[in-house]
Amino acid sequence: MATKKAADRPNVSKEDLLKYYREMLLIRRFEEKAGQFTAWA
Repeated sequence: MATKKAADRPNVSKEDLLKYYREMLLIRRFEEKAGQFTAWA
């Protein structure tokens, strides 16, 4: 498996990564709740 060089990685700050992660979790929680409600209905 090839490893990426530092120059090949996108330049994203740690704060941005945390923001994206929190948004992803929020969306996932919403989708799980929506799935529960549609299964219940």
